Amino acid sequence: MKAKFSPRLFVLILSLAVMVVGLSGCATGPKNSFNKDYNEKYPGAPMYSIDDQGQNQFKLIVHQGSPIQGPPRILYMKKAADIIAASEAKKRGWQDFDLGYVQETDRGWMHVLVAEVTKKK
Repeated sequence: MKAKFSPRLFVLILSLAVMVVGLSGCATGPKNSFNKDYNEKYPGAPMYSIDDQGQNQFKLIVHQGSPIQGPPRILYMKKAADIIAASEAKKRGWQDFDLGYVQETDRGWMHVLVAEVTKKK
């Protein structure tokens, strides 16, 4: 008995394969997601990225758009930056570091905080 090619079955199998691949990528989440390091349950938890500036320094960019507005959001983001900087410094084997805020920008719904982290000698 000869098998019959079914275009519908092919489309269904292809759709399932794409869905599985897409969901497996979503399960890992973004590499720089702050949710894993700080407060998974908080809506609008900050995201961050790290920009290496050499062996003894990196720039930390924290950004968040959320219902928190005004001074509470700035304090929340600075606390987040403190925790991220300490975590990254520990990964690098640094015993002590300086954290300096370089820039804060409020774009209405989005707040961006840029900090420089330098290893103490």
